[in-house]
Amino acid sequence: MGDSKLFVGLATLARRYGDDVLRGDIDFIIDQSLHDTASVAVIGQFKRGKSTLLNALIGEDILPTGRLPLTGVTTRILHGDRGAVVHFAGGRTERVPLDDLKLYVTEEHNPRNLRGVTHVDVTLPLPMLLHIVFIDTPGIGSTFAHNTQTAYEASERIDLALFITGPEPPITGDEIAFLRQARERADRVIVIVAKIDLVPGSEAEILDFTHHAIKEAVGTALPIYPLDATRPDARIAALREVITASIAEGEGNLARRSLARRALRAAATIRRSIALQRAAALLPASEREQARVRFGEIADEIAERGADLIRAIEQFPTEELVSVDALLETLAQEAETAVSSEIERFVTLDAAVGERALYERIAECETQWSAHVSSALEKRIVRRHSATLRLVTELEQRFAEAGSAALGLRWNPEDEVDRAEFGVREAATRMNGPVPTTGLELFTGGLIATLPGSLRAHVLRKRYTTLIAELLDRSKGRVRSAAVRYLMEWRLANVGFVRERLLSARRIVEDAFDSAAETGDETDLTAALERMNGDERILDAVVAAFP
Repeated sequence: MGDSKLFVGLATLARRYGDDVLRGDIDFIIDQSLHDTASVAVIGQFKRGKSTLLNALIGEDILPTGRLPLTGVTTRILHGDRGAVVHFAGGRTERVPLDDLKLYVTEEHNPRNLRGVTHVDVTLPLPMLLHIVFIDTPGIGSTFAHNTQTAYEASERIDLALFITGPEPPITGDEIAFLRQARERADRVIVIVAKIDLVPGSEAEILDFTHHAIKEAVGTALPIYPLDATRPDARIAALREVITASIAEGEGNLARRSLARRALRAAATIRRSIALQRAAALLPASEREQARVRFGEIADEIAERGADLIRAIEQFPTEELVSVDALLETLAQEAETAVSSEIERFVTLDAAVGERALYERIAECETQWSAHVSSALEKRIVRRHSATLRLVTELEQRFAEAGSAALGLRWNPEDEVDRAEFGVREAATRMNGPVPTTGLELFTGGLIATLPGSLRAHVLRKRYTTLIAELLDRSKGRVRSAAVRYLMEWRLANVGFVRERLLSARRIVEDAFDSAAETGDETDLTAALERMNGDERILDAVVAAFP
């Protein structure tokens, strides 16, 4: 793309006037402009068939699918030599065969992401990938989740989102809420109703319900495509064409429009910083010092509100665990009643087979509990995150207003730059699937097989009654531990997010004072003003390139 030099110039200005978040976003812009690719993310609730759809689109079973949901690991599919590169926390990478992909991205082989994988890049020599990067995301609420140690996460910078729902159940309230978030991040959204074959004869009814639910919730109709990705047919081929057309349609293409939007937002952020630095440089030293004191007093008050927000985030897990414990207690009591009512079925089986069946039944309960707890937490975390983002934005604007007032600049909230896509940090808003019940010894038949039938049944019945209580208690502990870990990750990510954003907002103003203090004489001031004028000309060129 011919705009690469402009973006490099923008990156230089970001290093001079911006922060780590802005610099990370511009680095992404440069990378995408060089490769002329659009990001197409498959998003939605876990087990809706995201990986299956991507396999169908690329025409090969590359991404693992199965009973357990994937871990919170984002997988990108790019053009290149056949293979995969695993990226770990800390920056280490490892090239692995495609057949080993499941060892890093599935709950079965990488439970709770113990390997510390941040993301995986799969490369394939497919023509359609020359201008497309497919992104396979974790389940609902995790699409815009990204590691706090890196500004990489391309899933927060989506050009086209393929939002997957299904017929059983039809699109849910949680999915609708997540769809609203997706529309804020993505340039375009296409809705896929996967597994439509599960409701033969009801396709029209399901599609009509989905259409009206989406239109009512988001205020506009979105394109909806039904398909069965497990049996690729003409509908998959048609979807490929729709994706290609969506990327290329309109003036320029989707990737360029998306880059333009981000570049213009970055330019506006930098221009505001330049205005602050110019105003500070032009103030006499005595007035500048007074202005700095005035700003500092107000900034300290704003920072205290930020500290209150951080304390509320830190308290959130403790508050939520009360609800988690109550929910788990209810689920455990219901499960104990339900499983105990099936005890005669287990007694009639061979002892080892019966106990194995009991273990499998408890594992089903645990999977259901994990889903219930995850869903409940997800709703609360989405609400809390929205409130947090709203308050952070308000405090950022107060820093901007205070800095502008101190330096004698007009501040208009309508001119404030929307930083929604700049470093929004979220922990994964679902737990990483159920924890398999492992490490327990099966109760072998042994002596029980030699007992008379009635006595054998009595012994097994007593044994199973005790075992049901033990296993359910262990399952409850595992799901609770997963919830604790989940909440702590959210707390850690969001505390870092709030601190980073508020420090950045304050630092922009303080940098203006610091920079002005370095202009010791008239010559320095003239050079600084000339540099700022030159920097603004670069911004003018960026704006002119994207009318």
